[in-house]
Amino acid sequence: MMGPSHRALGSVWWLAGVAATNLAGAHTNPGVALAGALIAPVFAAGRWSPDADQTWLAHLGHRRSTHRPDTTAVALTVVSLAVWAPLAVVLPWGLHLLALAPVTGWWSHLVGDSIFGRIPCGQALGSLLRSILGWHICPLDPTGRYWCWIGLGWETNGAAERGHTRWGRLPFAPATSVLRGVTVLLGAVVVIQWLTGAST
Repeated sequence: MMGPSHRALGSVWWLAGVAATNLAGAHTNPGVALAGALIAPVFAAGRWSPDADQTWLAHLGHRRSTHRPDTTAVALTVVSLAVWAPLAVVLPWGLHLLALAPVTGWWSHLVGDSIFGRIPCGQALGSLLRSILGWHICPLDPTGRYWCWIGLGWETNGAAERGHTRWGRLPFAPATSVLRGVTVLLGAVVVIQWLTGAST
């Protein structure tokens, strides 16, 4: 998945999570919800996303192109939760929830890469996933560089995602445009949820 789609998916994931927790009675402040929708995309694409293994993480010895199901995603989740817990006690208006926005962006990147493209797995994770999911879901990597692949394998930057076809480029990027539209829709849903919750 390319950067514009990754960023839009990060916002969608964040706002969908907020909308779901609001349905469970959370009544998240819409300012916090919309701020998170701006923070999550920063971690969904670019230097602060799992693609960091191609920039600064590579200089720390992180193996290139193994970022997707690797320990960095788990480490970021643990650090964010460790920050979130004490902030929940001291910050007003639900601002502590913003500590979870990076996690949302990071994991949405992994999901995006499994839809448009495939996620390579090493032997340990690959054999575990193959034993749980089976070889149909997690086939062996034909290149022999990894243990297996996970994902749909749709063409990255192709017709469905960015509108690039062999006949030329569409006047819009289908997947990116849909994700941006869903972001606006979910933003409105979150605001309406808060307004209706605040009035009851």
